[in-house]
Amino acid sequence: MAIIKCPECGHQISDKAPTCPSCGVEIKGKIIKCPVCGEVYLYDQEMCPNCHHANFAPIPVESSSSYVREEPNPRPIEDEDMESEIPFEDDDEATSPSEERPKQPKRKKETTKKKKNYSALIVAFVLALIILAVSGYFYNKTKTEQETNSYEYAMSSKEPMVLQSYLDQNPDAPKAHRDSILARIKFLQEIDKDWTDVVASGSKAVLLDYLEKNPKSSHRDLAFKMIDSIDWEVAAKENTVEAYDTYMKEHPQGQHYDAAVDASKLLQSNTLLPGEKEMVNNIIRRFFQSINDKDEKKIHSTMGNSMTNFLGKPNQTRGDLSAFIQRQWKADFAKVTWHVLGDYKINKKPSGDNKFLYDVQATATKRIERKDKKAVPEAKYRLNATVNSDTTIVALDLTKVVEEKKVEQPAKKN
Repeated sequence: MAIIKCPECGHQISDKAPTCPSCGVEIKGKIIKCPVCGEVYLYDQEMCPNCHHANFAPIPVESSSSYVREEPNPRPIEDEDMESEIPFEDDDEATSPSEERPKQPKRKKETTKKKKNYSALIVAFVLALIILAVSGYFYNKTKTEQETNSYEYAMSSKEPMVLQSYLDQNPDAPKAHRDSILARIKFLQEIDKDWTDVVASGSKAVLLDYLEKNPKSSHRDLAFKMIDSIDWEVAAKENTVEAYDTYMKEHPQGQHYDAAVDASKLLQSNTLLPGEKEMVNNIIRRFFQSINDKDEKKIHSTMGNSMTNFLGKPNQTRGDLSAFIQRQWKADFAKVTWHVLGDYKINKKPSGDNKFLYDVQATATKRIERKDKKAVPEAKYRLNATVNSDTTIVALDLTKVVEEKKVEQPAKKN
């Protein structure tokens, strides 16, 4: 038993194995060993894949390490060839004149034998020439096909090393093929020089111009990665939701796409966007406008079904809101005007499921006009409220601001 390479996949196996455990090809009784170069291959192949020696025998012959196909005799062995000597004659027969065998038939038989030997040699020689011619034909055909395949592969490559390898391995290739390979190497070298200049520039505009001029360049993928990195650096430097959104729009498959998504979400959870500030401003103003208009339906639209806190009391209902409006109006009030100043301070925080809460601080004033025209001083309040993403107020508190009166000190007498 010997260890050989599987002629199909090259896996190391025993020559006595029924099949190759790697590719499943039959081994035992199905392989031969080339008598010229020693290569092991399948017996149904016409020639050795290594040296292209012709495969003569139709049936494999088992040996100690593999199966060997033996080349046939130039001609089949005939019975007449066994007669290499003249039949034995004893002394008595030789001295008997009457029984002496004539010599002429003997020479004729020897001549016939020589002619047959010459004919067999000629037939063997002709067969050998035919086999050599056929082997040479297949060898040249295989060599030509290999060269053509190598040429086509090299011409489809964008790597100068692959093209140079073709020239080194095919020194006898057709001149047209070698000239085409040399021309392509020169072309790729010029492209590489342009690419070196592009990389040195580090400019997105230069990269885009290079891609436009060389749409099939071997550096195409790398150029797109460089543009992707440049745009990501710009977005990260600006560090705004708009910058990250622009990057994600231009690079939906970008290598920094996930990082842009995370950064955008983080900014949105901590950064108050212009639209959000306007939303909070509108809902607070609507709340106080509903008090000014004494409109219970309107104030209910600004509040949730249940508030976590309202004027210091938890779990207030819409009925409590209606009572609050009624308390703002007394019998002798002709007009009540709440006004919110523009000193908003809004703190944004996530509340889950891509929703947010907005804690609001602002200053509001309350002005009352009596029916009897008696003056009522304007009161100032500190507003603390919480607004959710559904544009409703879920908590609200008002604290009256007491301003200290300035007392003028009497002038000192000199």
